[in-house]
Amino acid sequence: MLLTVVTFLPALGALLVFFLPRGRPDLVKATGFGVAAATFLVSVPLYLRFDGADASYQFVELRPWMPSLGIGYHLGIDGISLLLVLLTTFLMPLTLLSAWHAIESRWKEFAITMLLL
Repeated sequence: MLLTVVTFLPALGALLVFFLPRGRPDLVKATGFGVAAATFLVSVPLYLRFDGADASYQFVELRPWMPSLGIGYHLGIDGISLLLVLLTTFLMPLTLLSAWHAIESRWKEFAITMLLL
């Protein structure tokens, strides 16, 4: 369940930012940063619960999506992927913070794009 949240929380946050008013860049900035920080906080338990001695995929999620067509949702993480997920979720809030005063226009588009990365 954690991997699904880490995967789709930023996309849901981007959708939320999309519906925020363009005239409120402070709200857009705070929402984008909040979603990015929440995604990082959700990814930390992945690291804490990861068993480095186990070489197989961990936190595996397997759900049938369209069983009649043989299509399903299968998600898991290994050691290197875990580090990349942590790096990405750690850098996103930092990137949004560093751009806080550097970007003067089109913050909404910037926040949506960053969250969709």
